[in-house]
Amino acid sequence: MASTETKNSATEADAATLARIRQTIDELDAEMHRCLIERGTAIDTLIKVKGTSRPGAAFRPGREADMMRRLVARHEGALPIWTVEHIWREIITTFTRMQARFDVSIDQGVDRDALRDTARFLFGFTVALHGQDGFNADQARTFAPTPQPYQFGLCGAGVSGPICAIDPATAPKVMDTITPPGVDQRTELNPTLGPVQLHGVPVP
Repeated sequence: MASTETKNSATEADAATLARIRQTIDELDAEMHRCLIERGTAIDTLIKVKGTSRPGAAFRPGREADMMRRLVARHEGALPIWTVEHIWREIITTFTRMQARFDVSIDQGVDRDALRDTARFLFGFTVALHGQDGFNADQARTFAPTPQPYQFGLCGAGVSGPICAIDPATAPKVMDTITPPGVDQRTELNPTLGPVQLHGVPVP
């Protein structure tokens, strides 16, 4: 009898503990949702202040890289860092697209499935992915001074700047990159400054 009572007490204690843990999880989920709603409100205010609506105008690669570096630096616990990175990338892309709509074009060359998966990791599921075929042996698109039916453009029509005048064959084809501290992404990917070289970033 005593043994049965002990087991029942242990079972009740376990059930109470599980109930408290689940309540904590529900409270954390609700808090995360509240934070996302608050972030959306902040983005609405940002849109009103900036008046951003031109496609792609809301991209701030340097700021995104800083955000990801801070995220990696403060991360701890059992949750894999790449899971946290993907969640943040999804949030960043969604709110960036709220400011100025954009889709993503991906080459349909070698290992297109891996490239699609990489694009989804970086840009999430809010944006549409458009496969682009080219005329090269690997079906990858090349660059032209301005966008063409089967080529990416260095600059939009009517846009001027140093990068618009470079040899299109020297343009780097980089989906996204996180630079190490002290290196600006716009500098690292700028072919007008010399050959583009990506710097490695240690991941804990």
